[in-house]
Amino acid sequence: MVSKLTKDAFKRVTDSLLLTKEPVNVAVAVSGGRDSMALAHLLKHTLSGKTLALTVDHGDSTKEATFVRDAMNRLGLDHAILDCSWPSGQPRFGCQQQRAREQRYDLLGRESARRQIKYLFIGHHMNDQLETLMYRISRASGIDGLACMKATSPLIGHSGILLVRPLLSFSRTSITEYCLESGVQWIDDPSNVNSNYRRVAIRRVLNEFPDALQLHSLVNVFSQAQKTLSIKIALAYDDAVAVDSSYGFATVNIAKLAALEKPMRIRLLSQTIQRVSGSPYAPPLASLINVDFTKGTSIAGCLLSPKNNNLLIARQARSNSHQLLRVDSQTGNVKWDRRFVISWKNQITSDHRFYVRHMRKSDLAVCSRDIKRIPHLCRQGLPVICDVMTDAVVSIPHAGYKDPGWKRIHWTASFCPRSET
Repeated sequence: MVSKLTKDAFKRVTDSLLLTKEPVNVAVAVSGGRDSMALAHLLKHTLSGKTLALTVDHGDSTKEATFVRDAMNRLGLDHAILDCSWPSGQPRFGCQQQRAREQRYDLLGRESARRQIKYLFIGHHMNDQLETLMYRISRASGIDGLACMKATSPLIGHSGILLVRPLLSFSRTSITEYCLESGVQWIDDPSNVNSNYRRVAIRRVLNEFPDALQLHSLVNVFSQAQKTLSIKIALAYDDAVAVDSSYGFATVNIAKLAALEKPMRIRLLSQTIQRVSGSPYAPPLASLINVDFTKGTSIAGCLLSPKNNNLLIARQARSNSHQLLRVDSQTGNVKWDRRFVISWKNQITSDHRFYVRHMRKSDLAVCSRDIKRIPHLCRQGLPVICDVMTDAVVSIPHAGYKDPGWKRIHWTASFCPRSET
């Protein structure tokens, strides 16, 4: 049975999720759509602490951001617009939504951390959950994917920030009814009707089935199964996998891997690849079903190669890994390749521009520290900092190399994949 969205029903949900009666300050992501506008309105009228509304402007959503700003002012909520640009140009159409989602969450997480807010509310609802289920079935996801979104979950890449989804038990229809009854205005996103996006196409198909929401109960079944299986996988992972936390590659004991039942083996490999690649998502289990881990192959941005009695899993170098880096402060850091935090301490007052790329064989010629113990397969995923103007190598943190002409800037690189919180 679908619950009716009311202030009392919403408060019961949030009280159970936050597990505190003390006033708390929260942030809420507001795009201008009915779900996020309703969420902001509900938080304003039910939460005892302060609520900060955050809107991400991807450059083509200025109209929506302005609409939200004016609406939040009328509602009496603090509001901030976060600019999300594409410094390397917009990604190709097929991954626009995913890349935009990643940037959006990163900006929301950074702003929440800057304001010392631990709870970030998101307006995902029951229909979104069902669309996610069908989308992941179409991608041949395993039990982790089919468990779909949780009411609370850590924000990947932002330690200490919790995503809160209090509307998962309410349908889009009930949210629309709440908006109409409460005088909440919203603006529809044109991309929500663009059937070139797979999720939109799934939404249209589900709309043809009036009883589709009953499938929502499957999510609870998958979620319980996922919890049980995750415990077993965690034990097997600790026994068979060793991750080099400095260089960012993994070693898997082949004998212990082979001793696992195939479903367990596939899930263990999937989780290990996710951690090494830095991706927020594990590769689909279907892509690992027929993999012969005794032979070399590449999956989801990682190279798998047997060596002695182990399987090495390392980041695959990409030709488009270049990331511009502007050093205009004494200290700072950036996330590169979703895997390493590049930090600097600068004793030069002027502004300098660099870029970070993957390591090449030719870079070994300038290395002052012997890193030959690290297989080439694993070295090529390491960061190298170069001067934008000359393309000269300025620093290779893992190799202990620093160009004598740039000694006043100290660089470090720490493995901190996006998939870790």
